[in-house]
Amino acid sequence: LTGVAAKGLMAFADVNVYEPKDGVIDNTSTSLVSGVSTDKDGKYSLIFDGTQGLPYVIKVTAKAGTVHADEATGTSQALPVGFALRALLVPATSGAISTAVTVTPFSEMAAAAASASGGVTAANATQTISTSSQLLGFDARLVEVKSTSASGSSQHEQTLAVMLTAVSQLAKTGAIGCATGSAGDKTQCVVQALGSASALNSYKLSSTAGVDVSAALSAAVSTVLTTPSLAGTVDSSALAVAVTNLGCTSNCVAAPAGTTPPVAASATAITAAKLLFTEIKSDWASMFSRGGAAAVATGVANVEAFKFKTTMENVHAPVKTLLGDSGAVLMGLDLYNDYKAGRTTSVSRSRAPGEVSSDGSANFSNYSAVGCALYQDLNANAATSLLATSIANANSIGCSARYFLSYRTTNTGSVTTEWRHGFVITPNADGTFSYSAHARRSENTYVRSTNRSSQTANVGLQQDSSGAVLAFVGTLAPTLSNGDITGFTMVGELPAGFVMGGNTLANFKHSVSLTGSKTINAANSNTTSTTISGNIASIDSNGATLSTLTVHNGLLNTVPVSRDASGRQVSPTAPTAVSSAGGEISAVTLNLAFATPTAAFEGVLSFGDSIWDKSGTEFQPTKATFSGAARNTTVAGVTTEFLSGVFTANTTGYAGFDATKTRSASNSFGTSAQFVGKVSAPNRPVLEITFGGTHLSNSHDGVTQSASLQYRTLVNGVPRTVVNVTGSPDATGQIKNFSLTEASANLSLNWIDKATTIKLMSNTTLEIGSLNTATGLATFTDGSSASLDIGL
Repeated sequence: LTGVAAKGLMAFADVNVYEPKDGVIDNTSTSLVSGVSTDKDGKYSLIFDGTQGLPYVIKVTAKAGTVHADEATGTSQALPVGFALRALLVPATSGAISTAVTVTPFSEMAAAAASASGGVTAANATQTISTSSQLLGFDARLVEVKSTSASGSSQHEQTLAVMLTAVSQLAKTGAIGCATGSAGDKTQCVVQALGSASALNSYKLSSTAGVDVSAALSAAVSTVLTTPSLAGTVDSSALAVAVTNLGCTSNCVAAPAGTTPPVAASATAITAAKLLFTEIKSDWASMFSRGGAAAVATGVANVEAFKFKTTMENVHAPVKTLLGDSGAVLMGLDLYNDYKAGRTTSVSRSRAPGEVSSDGSANFSNYSAVGCALYQDLNANAATSLLATSIANANSIGCSARYFLSYRTTNTGSVTTEWRHGFVITPNADGTFSYSAHARRSENTYVRSTNRSSQTANVGLQQDSSGAVLAFVGTLAPTLSNGDITGFTMVGELPAGFVMGGNTLANFKHSVSLTGSKTINAANSNTTSTTISGNIASIDSNGATLSTLTVHNGLLNTVPVSRDASGRQVSPTAPTAVSSAGGEISAVTLNLAFATPTAAFEGVLSFGDSIWDKSGTEFQPTKATFSGAARNTTVAGVTTEFLSGVFTANTTGYAGFDATKTRSASNSFGTSAQFVGKVSAPNRPVLEITFGGTHLSNSHDGVTQSASLQYRTLVNGVPRTVVNVTGSPDATGQIKNFSLTEASANLSLNWIDKATTIKLMSNTTLEIGSLNTATGLATFTDGSSASLDIGL
């Protein structure tokens, strides 16, 4: 006979085997073995002579030095001398037999029930073993003891692991009156109470000292299942049979030994659903809370998100500054070089019309995000400078990167105000360029009576103590090939950035160091691709670094674009195209990282396969991917990655869509999107979410054609709960039909949009209750209820 003794694993305990006399073991009983003990892992091995059909008792008894690994606390605890667990064995055959028996509080419950019902006779032993098996759904004596986090465990091993942990939970909380003495004394009290509550032919545990032992054990099981450190990888559905039987209120008599007890399918399914609801609520309610990422958040994921949000609020400042300012000055160098080489006669150039943030007070679609012009003698106040008129007097470059626009009417006309970074760029004798940059607020006043506009203010937003406008300087070093710029280095400082969607300064300045290269089309001198790498740091007025944006590598591809007679961007092949307008970005890949002292984001953004619509007036990417991870770092340097994922989107049918016409069934395009990500928080299971959907843009709002969601609870990388939700269209094409399934609990729900109640089904055919969609309350066919309201 081999086996293991566990409450948890009992190390260095005596093991004996007894043959009851007249069903009784007393002080006169002699063990059939001697000198046998469990090892450090609770294992034992012995040989004894017995008789077929007679009952035997395997008894494991604590002595001085006996300890057990307590599941609920994760500690090794001493057990009081004399603490005992028993298991019953009735050899079914004669001859040499090799068998195994696991000795646990549940085998002790069977032994106690037999002893209290006329003694340990063969008949009583057989019946009480059967009763215990009916309670748990399996014979615990024949199941190997494993932890709840063990990989590859069978469902019976998982169930036993949770049940043993629940016994430890009862000792920890004193829920059945075991609240005094040492931890070992409390464990002994719990085991004895469970034994006293057990019966020969009923799997319903009796009440002890006014305590419903079945309910207390069931509640302990629920606590274990909703505590990640205790539940491990065990799914709640594994405990459905045990919890159902513990909750029995009528007809709780065990089937006679040797017969197959009837399976209460409905009761088991209801229990499985309740356990699943409890698990889902625990997962989501502990991770998330109302109000999202806020200072008062209680959900652990919300807390992490608020930390991240607080430290990353101005992430856009260096990002926008990098894109806006570097785009402006590089376009200025291109314009200067093209003009000097005679490749263009225009002394100005702009890009990205309609892409400037504003207060919404007017239509600013004609305002470009960046613009540059060539001057004869440019100073910081560009309004008094003269534009170049020839190659010979094109001596300097003026550029603007616009960040915010506003508009107001006056008695005589209107005023448009722009907040921007202005650049004065001058060539040096060594082929490099020096720049001076300023944060400015400019006003352009329109006078209705004269139908003319002029700049009436150009105010520096950053000034020193004497009132002089602060200038931030740097150097641009281009690399030329056949007269074209094929590479560049930008080193220096840039002015303060602006807050998201506003005109307030977000910091004091930026330190920038960038390098890049450009590929030029020799036929038309247009840029076809640009690579970029480097970093830009946000700095406060005390010189402290607030954040750093690092571009590990970036690639931008461009294609030629044209303008129509009204100056609007169109495809070069469009019949309305009248002149070249340079290039437009067609694909981008950015591998970047943004870090503050307490938070960081790192990821890759890419979009491409850009095409024109049928009319040649709209140009957009048809593929996009964004992957990355967000992390928080404590003062002690501990890093928590609380969000990671990959988002992808694809557009189809855009080449056949005419952006100049009304969207309809015959003039539309489709977009599909998918997100696969993980949300993590300290001491909680990982929530892994997969979402997919398709959307048809056949009207102003379009119509969602399909949607699917899968949510998984991962413990040590192993799925514990898997919930699937799908949405499909009805005859009108609208998403109206929904379905939810969870395989481990065999639960399914199907409903139509705006349904007030939803049927709860087991195995798709057995109705076990209904869910009130307004309250989240599930009412079951046995009259019980459970809430699925997770408080969000």
